[in-house]
Amino acid sequence: MTATITLRDYQQAAHQAVIDAYHQGDRRTLISLPTGAGKTIVFGRLIRKAVGNNHRALVLAHTEELVDQAVRTLRTLLPGVSVGIVRARHDEADAQVIVATVQTLRRISRLERIGRFGLIVIDECHHAVAQTYMDILTHLGAFDSDARYPLVLGVTATADRGDGKGLDGVFESIAYEVGIFDLIQRGYLSNIRAKRILLDVNLDRVQTRGGDFVDSALGAAMVDAGAPEHIAAAIQDHAVDRRCIVFTPTVAMAEQTAAAVNAIGIPARSVSGETPKDERQQIIEDVRSGDLQVITNCMVLTEGFDAPILDCAVMARPTSSRALYQQSAGRVLRPYIGKTDALILDMVGMTTRHTVQAAASLIDALPEHGEIEEGETASEAVARVQSESQVPTPATGKLVAIDVDVFHRSDLNWVVPGNGTFMLTGANNAFAIRVGASDDTCDVFRLEKNGYDYRAIRVAQDVDLSMAQGLAEDGARRTGLDATTLRQQAWRQDPPTDGQLRKLWVMGVRGRGVLAAIKTKGEASDLIATKMAERAIRDHDAANVTERMGVAA
Repeated sequence: MTATITLRDYQQAAHQAVIDAYHQGDRRTLISLPTGAGKTIVFGRLIRKAVGNNHRALVLAHTEELVDQAVRTLRTLLPGVSVGIVRARHDEADAQVIVATVQTLRRISRLERIGRFGLIVIDECHHAVAQTYMDILTHLGAFDSDARYPLVLGVTATADRGDGKGLDGVFESIAYEVGIFDLIQRGYLSNIRAKRILLDVNLDRVQTRGGDFVDSALGAAMVDAGAPEHIAAAIQDHAVDRRCIVFTPTVAMAEQTAAAVNAIGIPARSVSGETPKDERQQIIEDVRSGDLQVITNCMVLTEGFDAPILDCAVMARPTSSRALYQQSAGRVLRPYIGKTDALILDMVGMTTRHTVQAAASLIDALPEHGEIEEGETASEAVARVQSESQVPTPATGKLVAIDVDVFHRSDLNWVVPGNGTFMLTGANNAFAIRVGASDDTCDVFRLEKNGYDYRAIRVAQDVDLSMAQGLAEDGARRTGLDATTLRQQAWRQDPPTDGQLRKLWVMGVRGRGVLAAIKTKGEASDLIATKMAERAIRDHDAANVTERMGVAA
């Protein structure tokens, strides 16, 4: 099985829109996809097409985290293609696909060594108007009017910049955009709940620069207003059972907020640009694994940070910038198993002069001054506003809060036993996803029927959860679906058979009332498949350990 993944409908539309824009003469175009929408998968498919046409590709990013994410994903998506890193001591300049930091390529010696490309991808391209980017693009021929290549593709969650500087100095067109609410409706992003918490701070007195608040002045004003203690209280009152990320204007306020949260008995840590890389990575891993409930930061985790398990964003950095707000709040919108919504806590102050962004600005279907009221989701807010304004609802009917658990939304039968493994059932070929300590380290196994058991074959490693699901479902569809693979099957509601119950007994499913609690044939089938999968994966791991130790299996 190769690491081919079926694009979602909007990903396919974005992919085609870029190709169409190029054929229409736009060599520099961008696509805008919300955080969590899978932009790397889209540009990975375009890179695969470029490499297939004997072109090299370059991915430009501005942080080490973005480089590492892109490399990990591209190596999974592009088996057989060399993907190299050009960053600091890494100098894999001869690779077919290079992922490089802008800071490294600003050195002309490094820039000259990487050669030329048919495709250049700029990750988080709202930074691309900076002179460093412009110099790199100019050197690589992006602005040569008489050339066919390179095609320059920008990808971003926010096609606008906080400083109001337009991107048209780099890009000729926006090939494709899709909004957050659209993807919430389709179940690809988590629904949003919101609450505004008013702080006793007059934002009209806070110094501004470039249309937004000066961080140092804002931080001082918020600390004077007791913001760290108010944030801790808000988490205790509204998000005590959630995993939270807190955005603050200064490092000092991030540290004080973490201390205030710890003081009420909720484990919290702060991250800053001065935090050593190993320590920062461990903090992030502790949040992902659930050992840490709250992480606070100042402008460190707004981009290139993915932890789908987070389900609350505390926006304690009031801002007029829609781009900054969306980049920050977007960190909690990725779906995760068991996650029903994302809570946004807006910590705001009083102002008559400034337009301060709030959760409603994430939802393009709401009017300019619309609000997500307390207790309702974004979907319910849109339905209410439409009802109040007597706007006819779409042909699909009334908008309601929807199940955003992507595994249960699928038409295939995913079983979630709650032990870090997701199981896609199948009579002859099934698939399983095992989630590691980090949501970026999922393994995907194909479970091949071997007599009365499964044999586990690992087909992907170190991929994120959404990609793992896509790989498994794509593999299942190619190997053939059957009555046990599809979720909506009448037989699943029949009583369990004696044969199923005997098999479960042999597998160790016993105890007073355990078998009696299994009411349907579908429940019994799922439990049998899960037990077989767990045993097959254990056997796979044991065999690999034996091989690594140099002992004949």
